[in-house]
Amino acid sequence: MVLQTKPLSADLQAETLFEDRLCVVAAASSKWARSRKLDAAVLREGPWALVPTESDVGPFTTEPFRAAGLEPPQARVTSYSHILRLHLVATGRYLAILPTSVVRFKMARYRLVILPVRLEFRPRPVMLVPLKSRTKTPLINRFIALAKANALCSGRAFANEGLS
Repeated sequence: MVLQTKPLSADLQAETLFEDRLCVVAAASSKWARSRKLDAAVLREGPWALVPTESDVGPFTTEPFRAAGLEPPQARVTSYSHILRLHLVATGRYLAILPTSVVRFKMARYRLVILPVRLEFRPRPVMLVPLKSRTKTPLINRFIALAKANALCSGRAFANEGLS
C-alpha cells in the first residue's frame, strides 16, 4: 500500500483504498495537549520529528504551513519511520505530523492526541499498487481482500470519530 505522490508507470495498476489526512500529534501528557488554544505560528517553533522535506511525502507536511502564510517547522529529528516518530512523540518532548490512519491505530498505545491546530491538510489517496503483468497468488488475493475490508471499516470509523 502506498500514498501516491507521483504518476504511476504503465506496468502498475492502482486502486484507491481510502483517503487519508495528515494531522499534528503530541503526547497526551505534553504541554501542547494541555493547552486550550494552539496557534500554528507558535507550534512551528516546537521540537518536531518529521519526514525529510526532500522526500516524496515531505511537501505534504510543509504545504499547510505555507498555505497559512508560515514557514514550515524545522525538524530536530527526521526519519521515514512512523514508529520512530511515534516513540519520540510519546516522550512528550516532540510534535509530529502523521497520517490519521496511523494515529488512529496507535493513539491508545502511545497515548497520543491530535492537536486542534488550524492547518488544512488535504486528503491523500492510500492505494494498492500491484504489477499489471504479475499473476496474483491466493495469498496476495487474500491480502488485497483484507486490505479492502480493513479500509472500508476504517473509513467508517474515521467518519464516526471525526478523524477523516
